[in-house]
Amino acid sequence: MVAGFGEAGLATVDLVADENGDNLEASLALVAAGTPPEDDAERVNSTLRGVTVGLDAAGSGAVVTGPASSAGDDGLLAAIRDDGELRETVSTVDSTDLPSGGIAVVFAAVEQQGGGAGHYGRVGTTDGALPELAAGPDEGGEGS
Repeated sequence: MVAGFGEAGLATVDLVADENGDNLEASLALVAAGTPPEDDAERVNSTLRGVTVGLDAAGSGAVVTGPASSAGDDGLLAAIRDDGELRETVSTVDSTDLPSGGIAVVFAAVEQQGGGAGHYGRVGTTDGALPELAAGPDEGGEGS
């Protein structure tokens, strides 16, 4: 999918190779949303939702992140959160303009890697500011 974006001139693609020269594939996608478009928001968001679905299906998950405005009227995060099916598979973070938003993106990516999804930030109905991470083996699990 990424190669297709490069071939279409939609993205610059720099592949990372391992020590044998084989290209490494990413397992998670991070989609950065901007402020809501002023014109034709429904068409723009529909297109971006489609790209997000493709990225999510091609790997182990996707996190869509943006400023608080992207979770408001005509924003991409609002469109994803309002899509009953997509909201169950893709995570969103609406606070990337805050330090806690960057942390929430990392935690949401870990959650995605584990098969979960959630919606974090400060706009609308969210699952809280940050995802809860499961305790590791040194935090009350075996081996303590």
